[in-house]
Amino acid sequence: MNIYFFGEDSPTKSVHILKNIVIKSLHCIEPLFNPSDAEFNINSSNFFGLTLQGNHWKQKKPTSNFDDLCSFIADIYQNDDEFIFWHIDADTTWSNDAGYQLSKNILQLEEIVFKKVEAFSNSKKKAFNKDELYKKLILVEPFYSIESWLYENYEIVRDSHKPHYEALKKFKEKHGDTFDLISQVKEKTSVKDEINIELSNNFPSSRINQIGMSYSLFLSLLKENLPLNEAIPKRQTLF
Repeated sequence: MNIYFFGEDSPTKSVHILKNIVIKSLHCIEPLFNPSDAEFNINSSNFFGLTLQGNHWKQKKPTSNFDDLCSFIADIYQNDDEFIFWHIDADTTWSNDAGYQLSKNILQLEEIVFKKVEAFSNSKKKAFNKDELYKKLILVEPFYSIESWLYENYEIVRDSHKPHYEALKKFKEKHGDTFDLISQVKEKTSVKDEINIELSNNFPSSRINQIGMSYSLFLSLLKENLPLNEAIPKRQTLF
């Protein structure tokens, strides 16, 4: 199983965070998941960094490696044991009343990237299908942003970043389990994104899943992803 990571922020930082979240999420849906048997390719985000950072793929004038990015996705689509996890913030708040609706960013992804991937797929063996592509190009879409998930793990920095811990503790006490409902959540604290890597360590996937909203949706889509579940390497159990 080969896993690639696309992040919308600084490649090195975002890939580290994304990898931590993905490993814990895969453990959550398959307790026998063995990360040591999977290949985590962390350099792809560096190669496509100009296109990925700040969602530059949305620009009217695409970056120089935009076609390379879409061609790469088309190649991954053809291979049973290869997957891409792509972090794209929703840049909008979750609505408990309306339920999940595609964010503007994802609608643009379908319009801009998916169409180009389809064009590259025309000459390949496996015919393009949008629903099937979503099983290979797996979106990590926090509402409003990745901090909505990471801030839930503030306890992990109790000793290493005391001031940030205190700030996030107060933020949690004020807002409870509603981080997905807060617009521009990272701008509402003094912490910003300064310790995001630390907050991604030992990511509490099961607990955040209980809160519901965008992380719960992400996890449920992983559980329903048959190609992914079939490819997940599992530990051997002895009886």
